[in-house]
Amino acid sequence: MCRNLFSELETLGRNNRTREGFFVKKLFVFSLSALLFFSVSAFGLVTLEYWTGFTGPDGSFMQESVWDAVHVDSSVYGIPLDVHPLVFYWNKDLFEEAGLDPENPPTTRDEFVEAAKLLTKDTNGDGTIDQWGTMIPVGWPNYFIWFSAFFSNGGVLFNEDLTKAAFNSPAGIDAMQFLVDLVFKHKVSPEKVQVDADIDAFKRGTCAMEFNGIWMLTDYMKVEGLNFGAGPVPQLGSERPANWAGSHTMVIYKQRKQDKERTEAAAKFISWISNHSYEWALAGQIPANISVQNSPEFQSLPYHSTIAKGAEYVVFPPFFPKYGDATGPIWEALNLTILGQKTVEQALSNAERISNEILQD
Repeated sequence: MCRNLFSELETLGRNNRTREGFFVKKLFVFSLSALLFFSVSAFGLVTLEYWTGFTGPDGSFMQESVWDAVHVDSSVYGIPLDVHPLVFYWNKDLFEEAGLDPENPPTTRDEFVEAAKLLTKDTNGDGTIDQWGTMIPVGWPNYFIWFSAFFSNGGVLFNEDLTKAAFNSPAGIDAMQFLVDLVFKHKVSPEKVQVDADIDAFKRGTCAMEFNGIWMLTDYMKVEGLNFGAGPVPQLGSERPANWAGSHTMVIYKQRKQDKERTEAAAKFISWISNHSYEWALAGQIPANISVQNSPEFQSLPYHSTIAKGAEYVVFPPFFPKYGDATGPIWEALNLTILGQKTVEQALSNAERISNEILQD
């Protein structure tokens, strides 16, 4: 039965706001956001308690942060496949040229800013900066950087019952001001950085430190001559390490007539995928399965194991049906402040007002 099930694998691209995945009869692989605020209500997922034939890892074998995130009303609705966090990338050659230790990158905000100042240079003496310490884009992925600093400050996006915005707080203001200051105060990032311009600059060696997802890792590894490091995001706030992350999660959905054999086959397939997720890691992900993380094969990967050390500090957003709309104003506020068109206080106050209107609609 399992063999027949696996042979019927179909790929269904899903690149909208709420879901993405592939489908095996009764098996979906969703983004974590889909699991938490879309699929449970829309599809009626089978909880882990009712899976038959499942011999895969339970919570004791999973990264705790992502395992906690797949609980909805105390029930487990899926098995996490991976963690894909925001990653801190740095150019080791540029670190050496600036007198910095390439094997000991910044781990705090202050260390990051000081390193960025040393790495921002006019390399040819023409009076124009042509090597930047970092680059903060107007757009993707600036929200993930802000999010990491915000939660590192102890921030909370919404109140407990998700009816009111709570991000216009000292934690939110400080996190956003930090990004703005990198551009206008410390001048270690150019102004008006377009989306993906930071990626291109990092590949060329004109941006020394960059924040982007682990999904960029394999791309950077292909760049000839790019000697770089990759690891957890430094502690950008004042209270604790925190790192934005997402996850793909494997689930089984209900049928009007639940076929026991097919459900069992899907559960066995999920077990197999989780226990063999090292192959998935090669595409640029961190397996959620700790036994795979601890395997000699994974530990020997040049970057993945270092990035995985920060997995315990990842923070998943509090996904719910209005999450995307209610956080959209934060993205807009970030862009306006990074462009210098509004102060942080003005932008976040306006974002809070719009978000509250959405939440109360």
